[in-house]
Amino acid sequence: MENRGERAKKNSIVVMIFTFISRVVGIFKARVIATVFGATVVGDLLNFTFNIPNNFRKLFAEGALSSAYIPRFSALIAEDESGERSKGLLKVMNAFQLLIALLLIGGVLLFGSQFIRLISDYSDPSLVNLAAKLLFFFTIFLAAISFAALWSGVLQSHG
Repeated sequence: MENRGERAKKNSIVVMIFTFISRVVGIFKARVIATVFGATVVGDLLNFTFNIPNNFRKLFAEGALSSAYIPRFSALIAEDESGERSKGLLKVMNAFQLLIALLLIGGVLLFGSQFIRLISDYSDPSLVNLAAKLLFFFTIFLAAISFAALWSGVLQSHG
């Protein structure tokens, strides 16, 4: 059986490889958007609306959530041999994230156009409506990636 250090080394290499792949795919995505849309207002709109939930993802899903959640969950695992407290915390976190996701998606669905008008200088109603539609889909992305970050934290806590 391999020791904890060897397992951590292998896990780190896997994370590095997938991070590298993610960055390459990101470059490819930017290139496809530039090729398809060029320097147009629609290309700008796509990047603008993608960056709104993407920045929240960086801040919450992969930042504050992970740094606060992983140590607490790891401590619960160590303290509670039955696993009941950690399972309870996980249920609460899943329910909380589901509630936030539904509120966010509902809010964007109902008030997406107003939000776009508030934070951008787009005045053409067709562009505002397109941005609101894109923001809706990108908000679903935010919800999905937040759940993935939560479960990634659970897996990291278990070693």
